[in-house]
Amino acid sequence: MWLMLAFIGAAFAGVLVSRLWPLNVLRAREIRLLDKNGKIRARLFVTFDVPELSLYDEKGECRVALSVCKDGPFLSLRDEKGNIRAGLVADKDGPMLGLSDENGKPRVQLAVRKDMPMLSLYDEKGERRVALSVFKDEPALNLSDEKGEIRARLVVDKDVPGLDLYDAEGKLRAALAVTTKAGSVLGLFDEKGQAIPLR
Repeated sequence: MWLMLAFIGAAFAGVLVSRLWPLNVLRAREIRLLDKNGKIRARLFVTFDVPELSLYDEKGECRVALSVCKDGPFLSLRDEKGNIRAGLVADKDGPMLGLSDENGKPRVQLAVRKDMPMLSLYDEKGERRVALSVFKDEPALNLSDEKGEIRARLVVDKDVPGLDLYDAEGKLRAALAVTTKAGSVLGLFDEKGQAIPLR
């Protein structure tokens, strides 16, 4: 008799659970996938309301991490030491891809900020040395020294190419442009910004 009641109770509980919680939906705070050796190779979890998917190599090092925070999704690719070598984020200002060297220092950054594409190259000290951007219809290329000061700037403004050269203080010392009406125009300037007459 008790066995029959237990069987009926279990069946009723199974029907009730299946109605309240469909079997094709899995609910958990964390899910772990293990390889044949019992090592964690993948984790799907939520921490501080941030969902994250992490993939691990055979040594237990996280190599790929995908998360979504309040600012947007973030994808990171890491080397065997756990250093982030590539990161991709898409926030309210636009997408951005960052590439780092083996020391974890950023070396390349590709972004689209408010409809303006930008490519930046950094040296081993973290200073930006090359910046390429397109603002509306005006492409620009900036070359900077080891202190981050722009020393050369190449732009094309309304089909007029121009090259500007700056000294270590950031002052314009030479400017070259090619216009439709005046042709080639060259300007030289001293350290006070005064034009130097050309002979």
